[in-house]
Amino acid sequence: MAGKHVGRAGSAVCVLVAVLTGGCGTSRPLPQVTPTPTAASPTDPASTASRDALAAYNGMMADWTAVSRTSNYQDPTLTQHVSGAALSRLVRIVAAAQAAGVVSKGKPIDNARVVQLIPPNAPTEALLADCADGTAWVQYKVDGTRVPGVGGHYRVDATAVDINGAWKITKFAVQVADKC
Repeated sequence: MAGKHVGRAGSAVCVLVAVLTGGCGTSRPLPQVTPTPTAASPTDPASTASRDALAAYNGMMADWTAVSRTSNYQDPTLTQHVSGAALSRLVRIVAAAQAAGVVSKGKPIDNARVVQLIPPNAPTEALLADCADGTAWVQYKVDGTRVPGVGGHYRVDATAVDINGAWKITKFAVQVADKC
């Protein structure tokens, strides 16, 4: 039985060597394989909507992180991936940080996923859920002192909507969570 496994392992090594070096005890050249082009993204509407909704969410989080470094609530970056109630809320959050003299350093780790597409076959809306790890996204007063009690894990629920061909986050809610 042990010899059978060694034989398989030896064959696997021979195949691996053949692929990497062009042979394993043979003089025949390996055929050249030309990769066939594949689409950069799935073409079905549900896959495209999921991809674009997640891109909008990840864009919102990246923009929020970048703007939080200065707490400039008037930074036009905030409008790139967010619209409506979500934009108003995000501006209020950043404005409150600016008024308190607080800036952020680091960045959160996001794990967003699409939990529902509406309607399922030709989506124009997506519901997303995230368990964001904000332990490395901390706040400091402009004098350099760390703001206590900030960071940790957050459950984020968001809605992304296709607005004239551009997916944007239109609503989001954040709750402190021990675990998600």
